[in-house]
Amino acid sequence: MKLTNKIDQTVLGGVFVKIGDKVIDSSVKGRIDELTKSLNKASVTKKEVESK
Repeated sequence: MKLTNKIDQTVLGGVFVKIGDKVIDSSVKGRIDELTKSLNKASVTKKEVESK
């Protein structure tokens, strides 16, 4: 096995590991990206907002 260490300044913190085609993303950037995707898919109706 050969380990290659690369520093990606956009990761912000955490760890991003790629082994072959498997990816383990525990980076701050990865979490922000997932949150952004979830928020972009979400829809809130006026009724839901008023009931809270």
